[in-house]
Amino acid sequence: MSLHAPALTLAQKLADSPDKTARWIGKDAVKELSDAKTLERLAGRNV
Repeated sequence: MSLHAPALTLAQKLADSPDKTARWIGKDAVKELSDAKTLERLAGRNV
């Protein structure tokens, strides 16, 4: 999960962007990175 926090931070920055496309990508990424199943899968990894 070492890259999860920076990825989520970047996704949140994109979600707050004034650019429509960046905002759409950011919101979608935040949703996916915050999903309980994703977090559970990442917690189970030994990487």
